[in-house]
Amino acid sequence: MMKLFNISALVLIWGLFSQNLTGQTVPKKTIVEHFTNTRCSICAGRNPGFYTALNQNPDVIHIAYHPSSPYSDCLFSTQNKIQNDARTNFYNIYGATPRFIINGEERNGTQVQSPTVYNEFKNQTTPIDLKVKVAKLGADQIEVTFEAKAVSNNTVGTVFYFIALVEDTVFYNAPNGEKIHHDVFRKSFTNAGLPGFVAPQNKGNLFTLTDSRKIESNWDASRIYAVVVLTDANKKVVQVAKSPLYNPDIVSSIENELTKDESLTIFPNPTSSELLVRSKSNETLKNILIFNATGQSALHLTPLPGQHIFDVSSLENGTYFIQITTENKVSVQKFIKT
Repeated sequence: MMKLFNISALVLIWGLFSQNLTGQTVPKKTIVEHFTNTRCSICAGRNPGFYTALNQNPDVIHIAYHPSSPYSDCLFSTQNKIQNDARTNFYNIYGATPRFIINGEERNGTQVQSPTVYNEFKNQTTPIDLKVKVAKLGADQIEVTFEAKAVSNNTVGTVFYFIALVEDTVFYNAPNGEKIHHDVFRKSFTNAGLPGFVAPQNKGNLFTLTDSRKIESNWDASRIYAVVVLTDANKKVVQVAKSPLYNPDIVSSIENELTKDESLTIFPNPTSSELLVRSKSNETLKNILIFNATGQSALHLTPLPGQHIFDVSSLENGTYFIQITTENKVSVQKFIKT
């Protein structure tokens, strides 16, 4: 009986060990997307209780959007009407405020007065880890980079990404009486439709994307951070993450970290039409981003299997940076378009 017990125990331990190797996950973070308006008296009545409940859940990420309905002259709405309305319409809730979406599911104004509204979203897991960072690019650009990594083999499939720049606190005496406004949505990197990509399927594989936007004069740049939301086709959250606050001392990798990597080469350089990317180790090219000298995204290419030649004839003449993502690395190099 002792031998049988030992064998059974070993089988159990091995089963758990194998499951850990093949089915590893990370916690799925929670985001509440809050649609409000600085001229809405109902919002002023419900928001304090909402924030009290939210503050008891410090791990929950929060973004406050300000759609143009019910009041089109809301200050934060007028500063970016198109994109505030686009996110509202994404959830088909344009009209009355306040509205609340938690990980893609709507909850009403009474439910969010309780801190327990987030309980059902806790302890959920996902095979996709997500990291986000921001950096200074040029004189007035903020660069956002996100990295999605598979922590185990999975069948997540296509996910859609939403990148938002958010100001953590804005002090403004609003017509509805609110004076402090938390996590104010400032700008997204898309308007209506969301771009998608196939989530990394094999353990350790990465998907990395870098893009940038101008810092507007009505923002407090020191309070800006980025949020990336990955969703499935049903608008349910696959993973979400936020960056640290913007720090102008952290300089973009596009400017500061040109890769000294002889295993990946580009030529001809300068070029007038085509650019050939060669990998000495025959690595598969996953993603290619081209930025101009001011850090603005100029071209985004998704290589076909085996593709190594890319048409850059549409680019204006000038200096560019090409960010090449392979199976194992990210390489940044400079080239000149003539």
